[in-house]
Amino acid sequence: MLKNKELIAKIIIAIITIIIAFQISFRPIDNSDFGFHLRTGQDIVKNHRFPLNESYSYTAKGNFNPLYSWIFDSLSYIAYKTGGLDGLIYLQMIFVFIIYVLIFFALYKSSIFSQNFLLAVPAAINIILAMTFLLIPRIMTRPHLMGFVFLALFLVVLDYAGKKYRESDNLRYILKNKGFTVLLIIFLFWVNSHSSFAEGFAVLCIWAAAQAVKNAKQSEKRMGINGLAGLLLLFAILVFCTPNLYRIFEAFVSTTKSTQEFYSLFEIFPVWGFFYTAIILVYVLGFAVIAAYYFKLRDYYRAIAIIFFAAIGLYSVRFLGELGVAAAVLSIPAANEFIKNTGLKPKLNKIMISIFILLALGQAALVIKYHKANGLGIDSKKLPVYSTAYIQKLNLDGNMFNYFGWGGYFIWKMQDHPVFIDGRVQVYPDDFLYKCAGMLRKPPDFFNEQCEKYGISFAIIPYASNIGGTVMDDFADFLFNNNGWALVYFDNNSMVYLKRGFSPKNDAIIARDEYTMLQPSAMALFLKYRYFISNEGRQALAEHLQSSMSGYPDCLQNEAQKQKLIAELQRSIAGFPDCIYSHFCLAYIYFRLGNNAEATKEMETTVKLAREVK
Repeated sequence: MLKNKELIAKIIIAIITIIIAFQISFRPIDNSDFGFHLRTGQDIVKNHRFPLNESYSYTAKGNFNPLYSWIFDSLSYIAYKTGGLDGLIYLQMIFVFIIYVLIFFALYKSSIFSQNFLLAVPAAINIILAMTFLLIPRIMTRPHLMGFVFLALFLVVLDYAGKKYRESDNLRYILKNKGFTVLLIIFLFWVNSHSSFAEGFAVLCIWAAAQAVKNAKQSEKRMGINGLAGLLLLFAILVFCTPNLYRIFEAFVSTTKSTQEFYSLFEIFPVWGFFYTAIILVYVLGFAVIAAYYFKLRDYYRAIAIIFFAAIGLYSVRFLGELGVAAAVLSIPAANEFIKNTGLKPKLNKIMISIFILLALGQAALVIKYHKANGLGIDSKKLPVYSTAYIQKLNLDGNMFNYFGWGGYFIWKMQDHPVFIDGRVQVYPDDFLYKCAGMLRKPPDFFNEQCEKYGISFAIIPYASNIGGTVMDDFADFLFNNNGWALVYFDNNSMVYLKRGFSPKNDAIIARDEYTMLQPSAMALFLKYRYFISNEGRQALAEHLQSSMSGYPDCLQNEAQKQKLIAELQRSIAGFPDCIYSHFCLAYIYFRLGNNAEATKEMETTVKLAREVK
């Protein structure tokens, strides 16, 4: 009977694991950085070279590119050649499935299911859901996802190898342990796949230190210390087995905080919200209890390792995924012992079953809340797909200015136009990154200097956003809302500006495509929060737009200006039929002209499109 329950428990967890892995990994590409990894992979696979000298960005041209993810880059290009952009999503799904299979394997190999069916199942589900919640923001087609695979594999194999380790083993006997041989192979691939290999080395150092302490307490001769030192030396040597050799350390640890993912949770409360941060802190408290339990058992390796990953998770939101993976593996022995002891106390057993079920429901709700829509291809709501297509038709003179978050996408899609900046912070000097981070200040001296220095003639920028009550990335207001630049294209997530007087070819495009009467940036902050959905929201938006369109009523009195305004709106809709701003403005104008039927039609289109904006 017990074996039947154990089998049922394993089947239940296996099914849940598969469903969760599929749901969180099968989603469109929405992160720009896939582009520069794909471009690097193209250079390696197609052109048979390691692009160690930067050539994708004109502001960093010739700088050293550490290229610490060349295996992932090559795999991503192979996946692309096999299945197009959908191939990248399938690769993403493979990585996620491997991670979840490894966690399930760790649960399967433990005795957690053989003790208390009613307690073991919700406990195992909570472990999987906790990892999922921490992992979800980091699910994207980037090399760190492959790093998570290596981290999970490293932790599982180290647990196996550690069980066969003896205090008296020297290096020769340690290397006869198949587990450590596998770890060396894993680490060699990890070093060439993502810079997170440092975490694996840190885990191994923690394990070796814990073993050394144990050896010292158990043996007066302190046997095995030399073997541990030799093992660490072998792993340190593997760090240099990369195309760039020692030069990787020139840019291995970036001191810049140019993006929010490098900030700690305590620094970004307004951005992520107090509720989200409170959940993370609850997890950290749980990890602290587990660590204390391991200290009590004198299991220094697991105690210190779980503290290490909790610390780096708090240091930077970038490491929350690592925290989820490591915590899932490292917490299993503690969960196993907890179930074993709790099962002997019937009253406590019932209480804990109820608590675990409630925790599972709460975590499931959080996972659903932060889950992104499933699908293939590229998320055109997040990336400048249509504005890029517009630029590619023009063959413009001069260099491009671009938003930091989209640089990777442009590196892949616009290979004839080097970027101003992108997410590879390791190729840019810190001073340059800091100045770019402070670019949106008046007077924009640094921006003007860069335009003169590099011959910047056009720009693709996002709308401003409102995060935690703070206006972010308001490029249109700070840099381009002046007589020196002309708005020639806009859609729901981006705008294209051309510099006046740069070249006759560019000026001819301005004469043809410039929008002189429309101000799409006026709607930017409202698009983010779907104000169209409620009547109150639409009224607030209407009041805001009417104040920004104060000149429109006068324009409508002048037949030539009225026709020009309507022509601009119709041209915008012809170029991008789903443009929310243009449909709303056209509805407003028809209303002012007394054409209620057309105004109603355009407003219905506006509301329909706005419901799709997230």
